[in-house]
Amino acid sequence: MSFSKGPERGILFKVTVIIVFLFLFLLCLLFGAELFVRFFYRDVLSTADGTSYFSLKNQRLFEKEKNGFNLRGKQFRQTPDDRYRLVILGDSFTWGQGVYPVEKRYTEQIDVALNKQQKENEIEVVNVGICGFNLPNHYKFLHFIDAIQPDYVLYQWYINDMSIRPDAGQYKSSHLITNRKVHTWLWKHSALYYLLQRGYGSLQRKQGEKKTYEQYMFDTQKDPTGESVVAARKLLEKYIDHYKSTDTDFGMVLFPSFAGPMNNYNLDFLHEQVLDVCKEKKIECLDLRDAYRDVEDNTALWANVFDPHPGVLAHKIAAEAIYDFFGADWEEAAQKVSVHRDLHSQKNNDKAQAEMK
Repeated sequence: MSFSKGPERGILFKVTVIIVFLFLFLLCLLFGAELFVRFFYRDVLSTADGTSYFSLKNQRLFEKEKNGFNLRGKQFRQTPDDRYRLVILGDSFTWGQGVYPVEKRYTEQIDVALNKQQKENEIEVVNVGICGFNLPNHYKFLHFIDAIQPDYVLYQWYINDMSIRPDAGQYKSSHLITNRKVHTWLWKHSALYYLLQRGYGSLQRKQGEKKTYEQYMFDTQKDPTGESVVAARKLLEKYIDHYKSTDTDFGMVLFPSFAGPMNNYNLDFLHEQVLDVCKEKKIECLDLRDAYRDVEDNTALWANVFDPHPGVLAHKIAAEAIYDFFGADWEEAAQKVSVHRDLHSQKNNDKAQAEMK
């Protein structure tokens, strides 16, 4: 018996060594692959959902650009000064996800263009872009917009604003690792896992298990009499009416989805629904679909290869189109506001001097 145990122990030892070696080799491969992916995509500043490793590793860059209101952009006072105050509000498009530095956002480019023309009547452009916001969020946030007393509000609209009761289960991919805590940790800390999860999500969509977000919007929003469509339209009308009730000038700019080719855009009906509301409410609305149609490669408009949010080129095109459409009206309004405030200031001075006498 003792003679037979020797060879068995030797074989067991060798098998154990091989298993340990293979395990360590696999760990080294994974570690090497992780380092390679991180290096290869080192310039990526964001991903579509904004919570992955790539987004979190660059968070400090964007945090440094926040003001006292925890908004990304230059500092501003709650109560406006003598300048005409233009507030541009929106979601991650206006926040500038994946676009750095802040000067490359369309709002900052509009600021430069407006004040380049305005030698005396400066216009203050305030960016109130908040990641993840849609129409219901904007409606709940009205108290803040009212508090900063805008002369004009430009509302940046995106297709998800019309989905006020989303069913995320139809378009969000299942997790590659079913344990939620493990998935979340890897999602936040591993570039390699992000690629694997992204590939897994693409596979689910190809197999028909999940829809693209654009297909989901098409299926759920196409019918203008649908319950969610009617509810979204009513909320948009209510939102516009609020600004009318406060005598605040209001306009909209409509951004399309850049997920697919612009010459094969299948969500035109969503834009038309909103433009109908604009016409009915008699407000100025700029639809950016035409501004982007000449861009043959839709990915050229992306923030990066992983993020179809507007990139530097898309922000530049938007800034030029918005300035061409709204700029003259804003400059004229700023001049009128300046004259009105000068007269008001002069009356106060005259009153003060009279009281001193």
